[in-house]
Amino acid sequence: MVHKEEIVVEEKLDMLMKVMQEGFDGLNKRLDGLENHLNVVKAEVASLREDTTIVKQNVVRMRKDTRYLEKKYQQQDKQISELEDRVHKA
Repeated sequence: MVHKEEIVVEEKLDMLMKVMQEGFDGLNKRLDGLENHLNVVKAEVASLREDTTIVKQNVVRMRKDTRYLEKKYQQQDKQISELEDRVHKA
């Protein structure tokens, strides 16, 4: 026959196992939550990287446009100066 003490020990072990399982379940839920938050952060970082790439491309394009406009301005300024010289000589 099983002694009363053995039954008490088994009950305590069962209770301990339940408590440990609940603790692990809680820990797993918290880890799942952290993983979800990490995935959100990763997605946001990826989005920011894409945005940064777009901004860099726009800056490059704007620099090219600025150089083009600067050259055009210099050409126009030169033509205006030449016209002013002609007017003053005339």
